[in-house]
Amino acid sequence: MPVRLLRDELRDLYTRYLRELGAPVAVDVGTGFGENLRALVEASSRGAYVVTLDLDLLALQKAKTLFIQAYERGVMDLACADAHHPPLRRGSVKLITTVATLHHLADLRVFLKNCREVLADNGVFIAVDWTPGSRLTPHPPEEHKKVLDSFKQLFPWFFRLDDLRVYKDYFLVVGSKP
Repeated sequence: MPVRLLRDELRDLYTRYLRELGAPVAVDVGTGFGENLRALVEASSRGAYVVTLDLDLLALQKAKTLFIQAYERGVMDLACADAHHPPLRRGSVKLITTVATLHHLADLRVFLKNCREVLADNGVFIAVDWTPGSRLTPHPPEEHKKVLDSFKQLFPWFFRLDDLRVYKDYFLVVGSKP
C-alpha cells in the first residue's frame, strides 16, 4: 500500500470541504513552516480566499515568499495575530484549519470558543496535531498527552464531531458548527 503524505491528505480533504461549503474564506491558524498553508492554497484554487495567521513575523514573511503568486493575485493574505483571538468577524469564515498548533496554545478553551464564533453556521473546523507517541515531534510525549486530553474534553462543547482519524504520529479531527 503506498504511503500518503499528510499534506496530500489534507489538500484532498480541504478541496472536498471547500467545494461542499462554497467557502469564500478559509483560514490557516499557525502558519509555521507553511505545509498546511500549501495544502490549503492548492485546495482553494477554485476561488476561496485564504488567510493565514501567526504571531511569528518570520513565518509570515516566509509564507509570503513561498506563496507570492497567490498573494499577488489577491487570493491570500497574512495576518500577524494571536490564534486565541483571530481578527475575523463573527460568522465570516466557512473553514478553519490548524496543523501542529494546538500544543503551542496557552488556552485551548479560548481558542476553540473563538474559532467557533468566527465560523459561519455549518462551518468546518479541522485540526491536526501530534499524538503522544509520535516519532516526528520535538516535544515530550507528556506535553502532547496533556493537549490531547484537554482537546478531547473541550472539543464537544464547541463542535459536532464529523470525522476522527488517529494515526501513529498524528490525529486529525473534523468538526462543524451546528
